[in-house]
Amino acid sequence: MYKGIYLLLWVACLVGCRKAKPDLDNPDEVEVCVDLPVSYNTVPAQFNREQAKFDPYYPEILYYTKTSYFSGLDMARHAPIGQPFKQLISYNLRTNEFSVVLYSYSKPLADSLSKGTKADFGFHAFVPGPNDWILFVDNRRNICKIKKDGTVMRKIREMASGPSWSKDGTQILFYDQTTQKNTIMDLDGSTKSVLNVGNGNLSFTGVDGVLAGLNKSNNQIFQYNADYQKKTNTSSADPTSEFSDIGLLPIGYEAIMSTKDWILKINLTDSTVKEYLRPNCVSGSYEMPNVSPDGNRVVFTKKTRTPLDGSWVQQKHDIYIMDIRCWHAKKLELP
Repeated sequence: MYKGIYLLLWVACLVGCRKAKPDLDNPDEVEVCVDLPVSYNTVPAQFNREQAKFDPYYPEILYYTKTSYFSGLDMARHAPIGQPFKQLISYNLRTNEFSVVLYSYSKPLADSLSKGTKADFGFHAFVPGPNDWILFVDNRRNICKIKKDGTVMRKIREMASGPSWSKDGTQILFYDQTTQKNTIMDLDGSTKSVLNVGNGNLSFTGVDGVLAGLNKSNNQIFQYNADYQKKTNTSSADPTSEFSDIGLLPIGYEAIMSTKDWILKINLTDSTVKEYLRPNCVSGSYEMPNVSPDGNRVVFTKKTRTPLDGSWVQQKHDIYIMDIRCWHAKKLELP
């Protein structure tokens, strides 16, 4: 009888217990990692889609940036032809409907994505928020906001970067390039408070009033309590891996982290690794994780590096979606 019980327990453990570091404990195609030159030069792909972010109130809506070189690439010189054309696109994962919110540089006449508002100075970072607004940073370090339908664009702060929304959508956290301090402002752009903490890279966590950030220069995660003074953590989550990005979970103090070697689930309060979710590699790395507002899915920018000739490598960006444990990776075929 006891032998039977032990046998059942052993089988249950085999089924339910996970290794601390799985070899590849995912029901996906095995990731093919390619050796790259020790040092190399990169040439972009003709079309790149990256920086995918869920709408914080509608988990079926995804925003991403698309960069295109419509004139193509000169592979003899390893260079793109012409200026890049960049768009911020809203995409419905359920219906496959899409629209352009924002674009930069001149529009090609043949471009079927013809709507949206032009950002005269270009743009890079963006973050969707409440009340149909999206924050973005233009190439002159201005924080602007634009309606999610591509209308009504307003500049709300100069010489600033790294904006993020509070959980309730009433405040904006950003890094003031002039004072070199993290600052919280109201939606009209007026200063709420100046924080003597961090060095940028801060975001509100799933608990209002608590901030978390990532310092890539020294592989540190840090967290501040609601008084914005007490730093509760400055330790490395995985000293053997270079940090890349973190995607905060919508509730509590946990995050999905992308590193050079692994995708991890971490505890922000002490930087411990809660789970090794998926191996990563330099030639095909999943970066920029963003978790859906319902906590069920996560999107990544997958940066694929393909060796060409000599020291040249072509770098392409695509968007992949996975479940929250980073299984079932699927490339999104986006416009």
